[in-house]
Amino acid sequence: EEISAHHHSPDEKDAQSPIRPQPKLLDAIDVLDSWLSKAKNLVLNHRLDFSAGNYDALEENLKQFRDLEKDMLEKDNYNYITNSVQELLNSTPVAPWKSSIEKKLQNLKENWIETNSMLKSRIEKLEKLQQTLPQLYDDLSQLSNWLRDANAFLNSDIAFGDTNALETQIQQCNSVLSNCEQTYKNNLNSVNKKGNEIIAEIDSFVSEECKKQLESRLRELNSNWNGLQQTAKHRRQLLEETLRKSEDIAEVIREMESSIISIEREFDEIGIASMSDLKAQESVLRTFADKIKFKGKQIEELKSVIRINSSQKSSSSLADMNQRVALIEGNLKTLRDKVEDALRVNKQNAVKYREFNHLLNLEKDWLDKLERKMKRSPQSAADAEEISDSLDDLENFLRHRPVDRCERLKALGDELIAATVFADTVKQNLEFITNRWLNLSRQAKSMQNELEATMSEAQQCERQVLSVHSGLNQIDSKVQVLLDGVEEPEASKEMEQIEVEYKNQEEALNALRSCVERYRLQERHEAASRLEEQLKLLNVSEYRETFLPSLLAHIFCKP
Repeated sequence: EEISAHHHSPDEKDAQSPIRPQPKLLDAIDVLDSWLSKAKNLVLNHRLDFSAGNYDALEENLKQFRDLEKDMLEKDNYNYITNSVQELLNSTPVAPWKSSIEKKLQNLKENWIETNSMLKSRIEKLEKLQQTLPQLYDDLSQLSNWLRDANAFLNSDIAFGDTNALETQIQQCNSVLSNCEQTYKNNLNSVNKKGNEIIAEIDSFVSEECKKQLESRLRELNSNWNGLQQTAKHRRQLLEETLRKSEDIAEVIREMESSIISIEREFDEIGIASMSDLKAQESVLRTFADKIKFKGKQIEELKSVIRINSSQKSSSSLADMNQRVALIEGNLKTLRDKVEDALRVNKQNAVKYREFNHLLNLEKDWLDKLERKMKRSPQSAADAEEISDSLDDLENFLRHRPVDRCERLKALGDELIAATVFADTVKQNLEFITNRWLNLSRQAKSMQNELEATMSEAQQCERQVLSVHSGLNQIDSKVQVLLDGVEEPEASKEMEQIEVEYKNQEEALNALRSCVERYRLQERHEAASRLEEQLKLLNVSEYRETFLPSLLAHIFCKP
């Protein structure tokens, strides 16, 4: 204003000739040009610094440049100075300073236009950034949150063993991949495009740190995006493999449950206890034991697979699977105990059956010996002594019959019959042994009576033989007395007595001869032959017919 007032002073115009620009006008040009240069340098050199979610610096910077623009537009001296200088130049066709002033004026105008343009551009960019940057960070946050949620799902526990849950997880995994490749892929491309555009626009007026921060956010987003895709693909592959294993394990569990039920039903239906053949029973039990052992190995393998594939955290599906396996294992153990008990009983019954057969054979041998003893007929005995020996032998044999063996045999037979071990055979053998003993004992009793009667008869015959022999010896003694010289009257009397005794002995011998015939009828040939030999030695008839007449002639013919 001071320069303007001085410039338009009439006194000054009249006082100076030729016209020259006032120093204060030139200073005003320099001052304005300097201010514009500072404003331009501020636009060029100022670097905006902000962080996500905190846009105060952006607001402050925008206000600063708007105020600067307002100050610039409110500077009226620019128009006044340029008009004044232009008037001065127009009014002075030729002057040595004219080119210099023109150049200054031109520089001032260019500087003004450039600074004004830079301010407008910066304000427009800041205003645009004020709108796009929050939206970009919101989009970044939304995508980051979605990636975080998706990663949380992808890193969640796999529902091993739960086929329905696994199928749901596979569907969710496919949904994540679908979103990555379609829906959210467009959002990612949009964010990348906006981010790159913003980075390109703010490259000249934003701090390097803010720029790197935004670039880092974009790189992190894209890296997480690519990582999510890889994780989702790997997760889907793992879920599909886990589903296949879970289905296989579920199928194995179902098969084992059905198999255990089938084995139990087969074991109950086969009626092990009713099988009388011990070897066949043992063979069947061994087959069941092998089946159970094989199933036990399968259960251990199944438990190992479940343990390897299950996660650290327990789940209801895994607990249910383990519970079913434990139930199968318990049922298998119960069945194993049944089979082992049956095998133990089978072994005990086999021992009992062997003992039964051993005792049975001993009893049969004893009865055979008894039968052989009874087959030795008393008719084969030659005399009473042999008959007595046979009787004593039979009585001793019967007396020493092992009663405890018979009792043990009966007890074993009852146990085997109760256990249905060869029940019919055991029962038949017991009945056979019992009946045979009853028959043989009756026969033995009858034979004892017969032996006793036969022995009594033999003893009587032997006494008669001895009596005849004794009688004959007495007759011999009497005859010897007669030969020694007995008087005739006495000799006649003695001879009559001798004749009577001979008759008596003859009758006794006839009775013994009837015994011989009776022995032959009884087929006691040995006894008959021996008695007959004895009777030949005691032939009284021959003695009477030959010796007695000679004796009489000798007695009565003596001088």
